Amino acid sequence: MAGGGPQVVLDRRFNDSLLELEPIEAHRSLKAVAQYQDNPDHPGLNFERLQQLAGRQRLCTIRASRELRILMAVDGDVAVMLRAGHHDAIYDLAGTSRFVVPQADAPGLVPIVDGAVDLDGKPLRPGRAVPTEPADVVGALDHWSTPELQAVGLSEEAIGRLRSVAVDDLLDGWPDIPESTLDLVLRLSELTPEQYAHEQETDEETDVDLRGAILERGAFGGLSDFLSADELVALAEAPIEDWMVFLHPSQRELIQREYTGVARIRGSAGTGKTVVALHRAARLARHHRDGDLPVLFTTFINNLPPVFENLFGRLPGTSAGRVVFTNVDKLAHQVCREAGERVVLDPRLVDDAFEAACAEVVVAGSPLKESGLSRRYLREEINSVIKGRGLASVDEYLRIERKGRRTRFSPVMREQAWLLREALDRRLRESEVMDFPDVVLRALEVSNTEQPRFRAAIVDESQDLTLAALKLVAAVLPNVAGEGQLLLVGDGAQRIYPGGFGLRAAGMDVRGRSAVLRLNYRNTAAIASTAAACAGESVFDFDDDLDRAAEMAPTLRDGLAPLLVDGGSEAGQCTWIARHIRHLVDIDAVRPGDIGVSAASNRLAKDVRRALEQAGFATEGLDKFEGVPNDRVKVGTFFRAKGLEFKIMFAAGVSESSFPSPRRPGESEEEYADRHGLAVSQLFVAMTRARDRLIVLHDGEPAEVLASASGCFEEVTA
Repeated sequence: MAGGGPQVVLDRRFNDSLLELEPIEAHRSLKAVAQYQDNPDHPGLNFERLQQLAGRQRLCTIRASRELRILMAVDGDVAVMLRAGHHDAIYDLAGTSRFVVPQADAPGLVPIVDGAVDLDGKPLRPGRAVPTEPADVVGALDHWSTPELQAVGLSEEAIGRLRSVAVDDLLDGWPDIPESTLDLVLRLSELTPEQYAHEQETDEETDVDLRGAILERGAFGGLSDFLSADELVALAEAPIEDWMVFLHPSQRELIQREYTGVARIRGSAGTGKTVVALHRAARLARHHRDGDLPVLFTTFINNLPPVFENLFGRLPGTSAGRVVFTNVDKLAHQVCREAGERVVLDPRLVDDAFEAACAEVVVAGSPLKESGLSRRYLREEINSVIKGRGLASVDEYLRIERKGRRTRFSPVMREQAWLLREALDRRLRESEVMDFPDVVLRALEVSNTEQPRFRAAIVDESQDLTLAALKLVAAVLPNVAGEGQLLLVGDGAQRIYPGGFGLRAAGMDVRGRSAVLRLNYRNTAAIASTAAACAGESVFDFDDDLDRAAEMAPTLRDGLAPLLVDGGSEAGQCTWIARHIRHLVDIDAVRPGDIGVSAASNRLAKDVRRALEQAGFATEGLDKFEGVPNDRVKVGTFFRAKGLEFKIMFAAGVSESSFPSPRRPGESEEEYADRHGLAVSQLFVAMTRARDRLIVLHDGEPAEVLASASGCFEEVTA
């Protein structure tokens, strides 16, 4: 293996196999891969060819520890890392598999005995990943003519079977295929008729160009690009999330699908919606000509675009500039600025204008005053419903159904809320400032008269957009009812902002262009079931009401029960978190940068950061994290955990006395129910950010929302 060391690529399920291991085992496996590329002859790797297993000439193993092995396919100076796992499981897998490089499909590990399963007990290659429509099967020997196959001894019946199955599915289509025929078919799948004839004439096995197959077709089988030695070392030292950019074959069709108009992908927490969206953006960018309009990747949440952009940069074959990552408010501001509109955003002056408008309109004896609704709720009503829906008249406001708002608004209350909106707008004009919803509405007006700015758009966390913001995204595209492409990605169960609307209200129809992701790749079963039990209520999802618990996708991984820790006090919670993280880091179970701490309030989040820094840890706000791995513990509120994920997630302050914050004097039951529902959604989002371990903390009695999940936790007293 001379000439600068082997060239290494990763099979998609190599990444999956890492997730089945303990974190320290996964780290050791990654280090072994990096060491193999640096020096494949290193004695500690115990490199072994499995030639004694008939038909597995490419299969090899290396040693990651006494109990850990890595199964590889090696051909010349090219090595494909297939699986990492424990010794016996790896050798059992090798004994029932062969690595094949077919002419008409992607390279990959395929079963050669009926019923072969992978390390986790799942069928070896469940589903295929090809660059065609799902109904188009790439036959194992499509590059051979029928007379050519007859000439090598295959019967008409055998040829008929082989025309209808791919290499991956040979045993499904022909479960009792003789072993000698299977070996022949797999060999023929790798060669052209001319190569096979030359091999027979010379009695020498023809070399298969594995490197060329990987470059041409590897991506369709979930193989990474070739990785340099430096890249492998960097990845081995980086968090495990750097390896989580490969798609499950069941998701790949969504990336390849051709459509015009509006489409939608939804799925519960952990189902890979954002990864699918990023791969879709990469495909759209690759297929656009130089000089064509770029692709827009947007969301409502202002701290997520940098995270998405850095994740996008990890995908194989991507380049900067063809996809624009920005949040909707920044997009609106840019549209207005480039149109010559004067936009002044001053939150302090906006707050003053709203208080003055309330003093003028919400007076003693008026419907809104008598309702007991807080000024915060009234402001949300204006921003999320009146301006968020882009309502142009009080008559329109009186007719709409206020989706996602539980508090009843009578006609007289709506009429007064409209007067409050008008009083606010008048004061904003006098102060020469705008609020964010006003900028979106103005940008929408401007965009409706402009040429398209983007070729296509992808909206992540689409459930949190306002109707006006969604219309703005559509307005910067070519006609979405014609040649435009707008993909909405999200999950109503993870809504963290008030309000809501139906797609029909936006004039959008996704029938025939909608898909649901149905496997949770992130959370362990224990984490997912606990989060669902804590927050299993009905939620509004565009045009439907969904049961959050019923919608939770099944998981692929088992794990430890979440911890429920009684810290004794808020200070005790902070101290326990700092000490526990110190213990985890000292035993090399996890890196500080792979840990997230969320809290029920900004005040408690600040106290946690202070305790961590006093314990010697560097910290970073969840709202400042941009998706670039570092060694800082990430800390923030439940709200700010949106869109992120961590190996270990702490959720602090889930106490009966403080979560959700107690009902305020004069607060109506309906308003409190709205606020309680949003708080529970935010806790649910924070809990489902945990990949391997979830730890929930409280003092005194745990919050009532945890009662329905009491049997899911292992309880600990600090």
